Amino acid sequence: LRALSDGGGGGSSSSGMSSGGAKYKLAEHRYGREEMLALLCYSKETPSEILEIPPIAVEKSQKPLALIPLSEEEQ
Repeated sequence: LRALSDGGGGGSSSSGMSSGGAKYKLAEHRYGREEMLALLCYSKETPSEILEIPPIAVEKSQKPLALIPLSEEEQ
């Protein structure tokens, strides 16, 4: 966090943020909703190594909520 904020060092506050607020370095590559949805690929299989760790993976994933049409009640 110190490298990303404008403060530099010290560590005097427990949260790592100064009272004036922290300025964070923006990511070099930023993606919007459309770009992330374009990267979605349904044909890829989940690697077996990941399936062995149940807390982080499931065999069949759900569609992104952005691709599920709203019901009449939600509209």
